[in-house]
Amino acid sequence: MSHQDNAGQELREKIEMYRNSIIHADKPELAAQVWAVAPETSFIHPRGHERGWDEIRENFYRNTMAKRFSTRDLRLTGEPVIHVYGDAAVAEFDWEFTAARSGAPAAAKARFMSGGPVRAGGLCTCIIPARRPRPEA
Repeated sequence: MSHQDNAGQELREKIEMYRNSIIHADKPELAAQVWAVAPETSFIHPRGHERGWDEIRENFYRNTMAKRFSTRDLRLTGEPVIHVYGDAAVAEFDWEFTAARSGAPAAAKARFMSGGPVRAGGLCTCIIPARRPRPEA
């Protein structure tokens, strides 16, 4: 298997890990397997900008996802498109997020882009998302 194939497979696995970290947002140890648990990690999302793993864990996973929604589901609506550029890789994919807040359903559709450096041992443990509305087909 080529370096590009390996990097693509590893990024697909990280996307699945990220998906599970959202579904089980009350278990921050799952998110810690996806993100670089470092102060320089950055996450921009619809409700704000978190700087550092501690802010991502507290403000996004605990306060936004786990406390705000009683159930969460994140589903890819197609195959990710993955580009490997030497020591970096980028994935683009569409997703649907559904959740319940105090029994009331909530839903969103968006496009997601993630990327990170490819290291000797594989991709770094960080997904950098950019949420933007997905155009309706």
